[in-house]
Amino acid sequence: MNVTLKITPRDLLFFRDAKPMAAGEGYGNGCNMPTPNILHSAIRTALLKQSGALPDEKTVSTHTRDRGSNRRIGADKFGSLQVKNLFPYHEKHGLLFPIPNDVLKADKDTLSITQLRLISDDLICPFSTIPPCKERVSGFWTGAQLWDYMKGKRENDQQKNDFTPIKQSEIWEEEWRVGIEIDPERNSTKEGQLYAGGYMRLNDRAGFVADVSIKDDEGNLTMLKHLLFGGEKKVATVDVTQNIFPEWETMAANKGKIVKWILLTPAIFAHGALPGWIKNGEVLLQPKIDGRKTIINAKLLCCSVGNPLAISGWDLLDGNAKPSLWAVRPGAVYYFECTTESDAKNLSAALLAKNRSDMLSEQGFGFGITTIMEQSYE
Repeated sequence: MNVTLKITPRDLLFFRDAKPMAAGEGYGNGCNMPTPNILHSAIRTALLKQSGALPDEKTVSTHTRDRGSNRRIGADKFGSLQVKNLFPYHEKHGLLFPIPNDVLKADKDTLSITQLRLISDDLICPFSTIPPCKERVSGFWTGAQLWDYMKGKRENDQQKNDFTPIKQSEIWEEEWRVGIEIDPERNSTKEGQLYAGGYMRLNDRAGFVADVSIKDDEGNLTMLKHLLFGGEKKVATVDVTQNIFPEWETMAANKGKIVKWILLTPAIFAHGALPGWIKNGEVLLQPKIDGRKTIINAKLLCCSVGNPLAISGWDLLDGNAKPSLWAVRPGAVYYFECTTESDAKNLSAALLAKNRSDMLSEQGFGFGITTIMEQSYE
């Protein structure tokens, strides 16, 4: 079963980052774009409750780690559940996507797309032909804007403000609330231990959309009506909607041998900013084409990834934070140089609309799109 789900919050949402926080020492930055694994966990929890496999509360005997118990929380249930991606949605603008990192702000009203430049015989880097300003590009692009970008169109090719980002404030606002620290032993508040938390209040016309799949004999996603989404178990309604995602395809230049891969969801890679399927710059992917594994002759030229995203969580049984993971943020751009045009097409097919994260790919990490560029450097 493959469906497109629309998630509409009915309350404030709280999606914390992994920065340390203690009462009286800081604030909880909970107004962040949710990562896809949060939706994966929420859907699986809802399916477990729907099937009667979710106990009223976690105990040692029901926790997944207790391998000797038959009462552990659905450890073998809904294993085929996959979240492919997760993006914000607005009724006016449609699906919204992160802006690629190779888009820079040249001045107040102009965006500039970087080009590959040959620095030396063995060094190629993306540079802007227009000196960028210090202000970073923020917000989202619509599907039409992203499509024009993939086709290589520039700001001066379009009418004015065609690439103007959709402001985050059109999708959600940050709202601050004061909370009190809880004593886990007594399950009561600690006197005087106050903290401020930033919460996400979505616009009335906004929500989230994701492609989700599960085996037909394992669960029925169309029966889901509500989710407890994000921290503090906030309620969101779930609706199966028509597939509003574009038909992803690769824009290929004539005789193009450079593949540009743009991440649209976070990715957790074995080598930090670099995937585990890259070794000494060489691409190790061997996708199946016509039922046979195909070797791709390609190497990584350069990338633009920005600062990492810290991902964590909270274990209700242990009362501790889960180990933090470093993820590459959405919008990261990777350039690969292929030996032949055929290699470029094969690499593009292996990356296009696939989840290529080394960890948690089944939970929506590492979803990206591609374009094939001509092998020329400025």
